[in-house]
Amino acid sequence: MKPKSIIILIICILVLSACASKSPAALSTSTPAATQTVTLGPTKTATAVSFFVPIQELVKVSSSIGSSTESQTKSMLTGRIVYIVYDIVSGNRIFVMDADGSNVLDITPPNVTSVDHPSWSPDGKYIIFSARKDKNYIFKMRADGSDLVQLTSDDWWGSRPSWSPDGESILFVSSEPGVLDYRNIPIPQVYTMKSDGSEVQRLLVKTKADDTPMVGEFRGDGTISVSEIVTRYSYLTYIVDGNGEIQEQYLEFPSYEIPVWAPDGKSYLLPTNLRNSDACMGITFKTVDGFKNKCLTFGYRIDPPIFASNLSWSPDGQYIMFNANLDKKDFADIYRMRPDGTDLVQLVEVSTGMGYWKWTPFSE
Repeated sequence: MKPKSIIILIICILVLSACASKSPAALSTSTPAATQTVTLGPTKTATAVSFFVPIQELVKVSSSIGSSTESQTKSMLTGRIVYIVYDIVSGNRIFVMDADGSNVLDITPPNVTSVDHPSWSPDGKYIIFSARKDKNYIFKMRADGSDLVQLTSDDWWGSRPSWSPDGESILFVSSEPGVLDYRNIPIPQVYTMKSDGSEVQRLLVKTKADDTPMVGEFRGDGTISVSEIVTRYSYLTYIVDGNGEIQEQYLEFPSYEIPVWAPDGKSYLLPTNLRNSDACMGITFKTVDGFKNKCLTFGYRIDPPIFASNLSWSPDGQYIMFNANLDKKDFADIYRMRPDGTDLVQLVEVSTGMGYWKWTPFSE
């Protein structure tokens, strides 16, 4: 046999040997990187395709805090938005504005400080919030800032109030006297009361220990989202009914804020996770059925990193609202966009810190 033929024969034998070393089973179970499977929701799985979604170019149609100037571009959006502005000099302030960013009005009541966590009544006529006198209480007032009423008494401090969809009940976070953690700090737990402040009672979540730290809020379907505090930067979330029975339980969320549920309860948002460089450095959008899982990114910046927080939904679920430091280092402005990352609009530009907000479909 000629030398050239021998060389060709040896090459063929080596190639065939390499192919034979991989069994059919091994070849069929290999998964391309573009279709890597990730776990979502209670038991669902989905295919992670294009997880990082760049947010489209910003359109600025903002107004300034304290200004009632009409926005440069009017939209068809309806309703009003209530939000908090943090100010270490004058104290927190509570504002309302039209959904397009116009007609900004300061409705901060007198003689209270540390105003936070506002929530609309279902009919858009009232706002509940937490504020401090000698300690934190839950208050209610009309949407124009009038008729201020303190709902919780000295027996119950309160924070993070939310209204039930039928307007009959209010959920808030407080603690039982004597239920303390290892630092002798009151353990946060979930309570409900009537909308007039009566019939305060603790929501006991079945199968959970009495001293389990948790926060919660009403969802649009009337169920309650309870987030168990695992660490300062992670929560274990479950959906419960009014009797405390767990209906669904989700994986641990690596976030310093609780998941923000869409009005239909089929999807949720998580804010930027600055403590984990491998996590989404934007807004995480997920559906509970596992078919959508994406990170809405704003680009990359080191000093300081871009973040988005204080997330909220429009009443129809067509928009999300948040604050972000897109064009400044120290403070975050209010923005609005669609859940797919399109139609990004700056609603309000501020020179101080921003807090929580909620959107009602009602204009009056």
